[in-house]
Amino acid sequence: MQAMKTNFFSNKITVFSAVFFLALVGCNNKTTKTHTSGFFKYIYLCENSEYQNKNDKSIVITGFTELGLKQERLDIPREIDGQRVKYLGLSDENFSHNNNRKITCGDYLKKIFVFDSLEHIEYMDCPSVDIMVCSSELSVTTFSSNFRHLYLYAPLFKDKGYLPDNDYSKTVQAANVSFLLNYDTGKDSNLYRVDNVAEGEKIVMPPNPFREKCLFTGWYTEPECLNAWDFNTTPSIERNNELVLYANWDI
Repeated sequence: MQAMKTNFFSNKITVFSAVFFLALVGCNNKTTKTHTSGFFKYIYLCENSEYQNKNDKSIVITGFTELGLKQERLDIPREIDGQRVKYLGLSDENFSHNNNRKITCGDYLKKIFVFDSLEHIEYMDCPSVDIMVCSSELSVTTFSSNFRHLYLYAPLFKDKGYLPDNDYSKTVQAANVSFLLNYDTGKDSNLYRVDNVAEGEKIVMPPNPFREKCLFTGWYTEPECLNAWDFNTTPSIERNNELVLYANWDI
């Protein structure tokens, strides 16, 4: 009887150890394997990552697919596969493997739009790309990245307390176009997106915003939505000024 009990508990420990090992291996595979989704290549942060909290299941975008590299403008998604996108690039020295994770952008890409969900832009080599921070707060910290300019929401830029206190401050500029959701979202700014256009350039229409039980009907030049913005026109925006466009909703 004693031998049977010993074998029973020994078998339970062996099964438990095997399950734990498989879970750990599975986590390893998820962490090191590169996945693809549309324009993006990405990896999962997982329990065995030395850089992350053991419960962090968020995602690092580590590059672009062939289709992604052919785009001129890319929106970094807030989620992929139901998990939060937290990092755009991640240096090898901060991660638990030796694979090269440096992001390169190719010849076509000119603008990358990032949102509140993103925490870090790191380990990029994209010298001809502008990073557009579509946030009313400076939620993105930049490290060891090579890009052309980082554009902030103009009111945020004017608040010097929000400027990065590092070498990147010389590359930070105020965006000269802002899109506001134009209804009470519970946020201070209602900011939907920022962009920056040079003299003679047209503003590119952003993806339509979403509002529960409402129909979005276009962008206007005033909160009352009297004059629709024509995206075929070329705006004249004075230096250090901002063109604000407001969403109109059919409620």
